[in-house]
Order: sequence, then C-alpha cells, then structure tokens
Amino acid sequence: MPNTKRTVKYYLLSFVKYDLKASISVFFVALPLCLGISLASGAPLYSGLMAGIIGGLLISFLSKSELSVSGPAAGLTAICAAAMTDLGSIEILFLSVALAGMIQILLGLSKLGAFTHFIPSAVIKGMLAAIGIMLIAKQIPLVIGYDQPDFWTNELFNIITFNHSFDHIRDLSRHITPGAIIVSLLSMAILIGWKRTVAEKIKWIPASVVTVFAGAMIAYIFNRFYLPLGIDASQFVRLPKDFLAEIHLADLSSLFSNKAIWSTAIVICFVASLETLLSITAIDKLDPYNRVTPQNRELVAQGIGNVVSGLIG
Repeated sequence: MPNTKRTVKYYLLSFVKYDLKASISVFFVALPLCLGISLASGAPLYSGLMAGIIGGLLISFLSKSELSVSGPAAGLTAICAAAMTDLGSIEILFLSVALAGMIQILLGLSKLGAFTHFIPSAVIKGMLAAIGIMLIAKQIPLVIGYDQPDFWTNELFNIITFNHSFDHIRDLSRHITPGAIIVSLLSMAILIGWKRTVAEKIKWIPASVVTVFAGAMIAYIFNRFYLPLGIDASQFVRLPKDFLAEIHLADLSSLFSNKAIWSTAIVICFVASLETLLSITAIDKLDPYNRVTPQNRELVAQGIGNVVSGLIG
C-alpha cells in the first residue's frame, strides 16, 4: 500500500510539472492551427475544432505514440478545398474522409505501415523543412497586419520583379496595420525574454501562455484607448454566434452514387498516412529515450479518428 501511494504521488507530481505545462502549450498552438486549417480548407470552424478534439482525445488514447500530437493535417488543406468543389458539397467530402479512415484501418491491420522504412531520411527532413517554410510564409503577412489575400502572389512579387513597384509599395503601405506590427514585435520580445530570464524560476507557467495573454492585452489596449494603433476586426479570430448551426454530417446516401468519393478517399488516405508516418518517424528520431512508435497501430488509430471525424463532420 505505501508503494502504491508513492507511485501515485510520483505520477501526480510528474503530471503537474511536465504534462500539464506541455498540454497548455500544445493547446495554444493547436487551437489557432485547427481554426486556420478549417478556414483554409473552406470548411466551417466547427470542423477544425472537432478534428482537434478527436485527435487530442480519441487518437491519443488509441495510439502508442509518446510524443506525437494529432489533429487536422495542414498538408491536406489544398486537397480538401479542391475536393469540396469537385464533389459538390461538404457532406460528401466528410463521407470521403470517413472512407479514407476505413482504408487506413485496413492498411494498419494488414501490417503495411512499415513502408516508411524504405523512404530516405532526406525525404523526411525535406518534408518537415517544407512544412516549416510554409508556416513561416503564412505568418509573415499576419505579422505586418496585411489584410489582403494576395501578399506573396501580387504585392511582394510585383515589387521584387519591378512590375509597377512604386504603385504596389503604396498599396502595401495602405494595407499594413502598425498596431499588428507592434503587437507582433512585443509578443516575440516577451516570448524570448520570458524564456531567457523567468522561465527557469517559474517553470509551471509556459512561455506561450504568457505571450498569448500579453499579446491579447496589448491588442485590447490599442483598440480601447488608442485607436490609431487599433487592430481591424478581420485580424481577430472570431467564432460565429450560430456555431452549432454549422454542424454537417456525412452524406451516407451518396456512397455508391459518385465514383469521385472513392478516388478522393484514396488520395486523402495515402497523403494523410504518409504525412502521419513520416512525422512520427521524425519525432522518434528526436526522442532522447529512443522510443519507437508502432506504425501499424498508429495507422489504425488515425483511421478510427478519421472515420469518427468524417461521420460527425
């Protein structure tokens, strides 16, 4: 009995010291990522949040991965956006997602998840580097408060190629929000300063939490007391008031009436599986304890998550 109490106490202290802090940090990273991926895919915000919840609860429970975090995949954004147009409705896309999950389950049960062992490590590093570059590129317009959708393809490209550069420089300056730049710079300064000076003394407060709270307060102060530096409403993350009205369920009646459902499901399955397996392979290589994620078990877990996610939208 005393040994049991000591074991419970040890795991409780470990949870408070490490896991709770990590979960808060992951939450503040995953929440805007879920919302952003759903917006980029043309899906309702509800879908992004549900994918994050299913990935965080269901897949984490089924998977044996010690370090990976599941949720909506950024690599599928363009595929889902195009598929939604081709299939005609989001309900049919959800059906394709559920079918993709079923195929993943079959691949996992067939022990085919180990095919990533034949992929060179350069491919994994290249994929992770590409994802990192894409994330950074997507954030640069937000850092300067640019409120137009064509920063890279129009404004900056035309400036660099000297295509009416001065006109585009004037357009760029008109669409930049000074308040957003100040909030971005102060947030980065707070994040770096907190990690260098305070993080070791107050370990139970993640730096990301402090940064998000401070950034939100700075933006509130600007909008409340100094409007010239105020941030436009379009630059805030806003959930619609009729949030639950956006719930869409998979259209099961279209299962055998449209061949494109199956082809889309196969594409989603293989892209999602490849991204997942390469990511956990990369994470396992970073693990100081050299733990190895069972890839077939991961495929089954991801498949179950996609089936549930697809069926409930």
